[in-house]
Amino acid sequence: MESIRHFVGLTVFCLLLAGCSDAPRLVIHEPGHYQGKVDPLLRISATEQHKQQLIDRLMIGQTDR
Repeated sequence: MESIRHFVGLTVFCLLLAGCSDAPRLVIHEPGHYQGKVDPLLRISATEQHKQQLIDRLMIGQTDR
């Protein structure tokens, strides 16, 4: 009976210890430089029409209060 408790305790300890290990996920970002996948919205967001639509949506949402 005691050996079963030791086995269960050791198993739980190993599982908890395994959860603590984590591969490093270091991501280096450069300000102003997009390094992700090609984003089709990135090209659209640079247009004046898109910027104006966002401003219009902001004004509609903020002026109803």
